[in-house]
Formats: sequence, structure tokens, C-alpha cells
Amino acid sequence: MEVANNGVFSGIGGAPAALSGLNAPLERLAFGSCNHQARDQPLCDPQLWIWMGDAIYGDYKALNELQTYLPPFPVFRDAPPDMLISKYTMQLEHPDYALFRQRVPIIGVWDDHDYGRNDGDKTYAYRAQSQEIFLDFLAEPIESTRRQQEGVYAAYTFGAGAQSVKVILLDVRYNKDPYGMINGDFLGDTQWAWLEQELRSSTAAFNLLVSGVQVLPADRFFGGENWHRFPKQRQRLLDLILTSNARGVLLMSGDVHFAELNQVACNDYKNILTEVTSSGMTHSWDKTSPWQSIMAMLFRSANAVLPWDYRPHHGAYYGLRNFGEIQFDWHAAPQPIAQIKIRGEDGSVKLAYNLSSHYLDQDAIEHPSERCAAIHESNVAITMVRRLFMLGVVGLLLGGVLGALAATAALIYLVFKRSFFYMMRQQRTLFDDGYTKFD
Repeated sequence: MEVANNGVFSGIGGAPAALSGLNAPLERLAFGSCNHQARDQPLCDPQLWIWMGDAIYGDYKALNELQTYLPPFPVFRDAPPDMLISKYTMQLEHPDYALFRQRVPIIGVWDDHDYGRNDGDKTYAYRAQSQEIFLDFLAEPIESTRRQQEGVYAAYTFGAGAQSVKVILLDVRYNKDPYGMINGDFLGDTQWAWLEQELRSSTAAFNLLVSGVQVLPADRFFGGENWHRFPKQRQRLLDLILTSNARGVLLMSGDVHFAELNQVACNDYKNILTEVTSSGMTHSWDKTSPWQSIMAMLFRSANAVLPWDYRPHHGAYYGLRNFGEIQFDWHAAPQPIAQIKIRGEDGSVKLAYNLSSHYLDQDAIEHPSERCAAIHESNVAITMVRRLFMLGVVGLLLGGVLGALAATAALIYLVFKRSFFYMMRQQRTLFDDGYTKFD
């Protein structure tokens, strides 16, 4: 029998809904990432919720330290265990989440900020303690294998037979190598062996593969986190998916603070792999405050100018607060359909895509991922021109910001200067008026 274990959070947030209640086929699940524990949270009412990373922001910005403003500009600081506990407690006590957690079963995996280190990897000093704290936050059963292994990866199957869904949660932090290593890895040998077994043995109609960071896009030239930072590992993952004979594979990810659909075409378009990203539950790129409006303008400019070859169409993104949803149509013919949707904070659908429960073409995968490419391929010269143009836009925006700051500083200086000399003249006048000359 499953026994939930709140551990250090015992008694906080009420009793969580049990996974054991999900015996019938899944009709509707929801997912999201990048959730700040102190902000309003757009939550829905699915049968199951999946955290895809950054359920809280455990690390912190050291804006009052000189080191932050010196190369390499380390804005974030690692979270010690007591800070993680404090911030998870805040999330569990959040009025919206407390009620949500009591009625909706929750599973999930972490990314960097709930792990405790921005862009975190296996060098994080508190990773073992962080694992226990995270599993306590999820009320992971006492006997769970997740409490015995190195990392929080896990797999769950809901439903049975032709109406089953397998959710595979990847841990891309605990055993991740630091960036910059030529043969760096995200998962580690043990997790790779486990993943291969989970995919090759799966009989589920749909296999949902969850990664904290994006898998498919290889065109992000601005240095963000994604699997392409370790190209050989990305190729290894795509190889495994293509040769596993798993049905209805959908990649799911978070991290980037906007929602997006991405695809690769493999083996001359005989196999298409799809990834849905939902990120920015409580904060996103497309903002309206004075400072954030500058970042929003950059975000919009980038989406207008750059090619985004991995998107099924150029507009397959959404920049405001969002969460994801999958509805399963088990009676669709000839195969069940997963209706993938991105919803805004008002609940309206912003992006949609249908994925059928089909097998990949096994005859086309003699050399699997070597023949995977972006769903659209732009001309190299055109792509370079677009990127240079985008750099020009960034330069103009930054130049405008710096110019505005300089003008503001000059105005303040002039006002101060005039005020200072005005006060000096006034004081001189008062002195002269009150001065009496004696012979």
C-alpha cells in the first residue's frame, strides 16, 4: 500500500490526493513549469498534474554583492537546504496550491531552480539533501525507489492496455556534467539504462517523456539550456526513441518562460517527433511593466525576425503565462488521439496539436537520428542575415536604453546643479540682508 511521506513538510498544506485513485483511463492531464511560490498561480482541475521543473525558485539572486557585477556575472547563488525547505513550505501553504493538491494527484520532476542551483549539475553540494526535500514536497511514498536512487527520475503508467499512458520523468540535474565538457552527459549511465528499459518495454498507447529542458531545438544561438548543449547526448536520446518501438511518443519540457511546439523530421519525413513546452506559470517573457517591457520587446522581435525552424509553423509559441493540457480521445479511429493544448491564464487555448498513438516507422531507422532535422530548414545565408539583423535590433534597443539612462542622469545633474546654485544664491542674499556694517 502506498504511504505518502511529507517528511519535513508533515502537516503542511493538508493531505495530498492519492495516485491510487487513478484506476480508470486518463481523460485529461495538465502540466506546467516555472512557478514562483510567492505569486498568483493559474491552476486548473485535471485528473493528474505533472510538474516539469521549477515548481519553486529555491536559489536566489545576490544583487547586493559586488561579485555579481564582475565576470562571469554570477547573479544566482545556490540554495542551502533550509532555504529550500522554507520556499517549498511557502508553496505548500499557498492558498491556491493547497486546495489544488488536496483534490488533484501530482507527480513531477525538478529542474534547476527547485534543484537549488541555477543551471545546476552534479557539482551542487546539497544535491542529496535536495532530493529528499523535493520528494517530501511531492509526498513520495516511503518505500519509493526514488528515495533509494541517485536522482528523482521515475515512470508511471495510468490505465491499461489500449487505453494506457506512460509518463517518464527524466532527471537532467542530479547526474548532469558541467557545460563545456566535450562528452558531457545529462543523465548518467544508470538513468540511461533505466530509460532504455522503460521505453523498450512499454506497451502504453502514449509515452510522455518529460525533460526539464528542451530536447529538440538546436537553433538557439543565445546560449540557453537545452539538450543540444551536449549534442551527442541529444542524438543518443533521439536514437533511443526512434528504435524503442514505443507508441505515441511525446516530448514535454519547461524552463524557457514561454510555450512552444517543436518538431524534427527523421528519415525523409517518415518519422516526426514532437515536443511541447509549457513554461511560465507565474512569470513569462511577454510582460508589461516598464523594465520588463524592454525584455518583452526583445522577445517579440526575436520571434518576428529569427527563423525558428523547429516550429511546425512560425507562430507556434505563446509568450504570456501558461500551462499545458492533454485530453485523450480513446475512441478516435483508427488510433487514439492525444489533444495537446497550451492554455493562457484565462483558460483559453493558445496553441493546439493532435498526436496519434502510432508506432514509428521501423524500416526507416537504420541510422536513426543522423537523419533527423528541423521540420523546416532555412537557407544558411538567410538564417545568418536574420541573426545579424536581430543583433542589430538588440543593439538599437540597448543603445536606446543606455541613451535614455544617460539623458535621465544628465537631467538629474542639471536639476541638482541649478538647485544647488539657487540655494547658494538664496543663502548669500539672506546673509547680505542680515549683515550690518560697523565703522
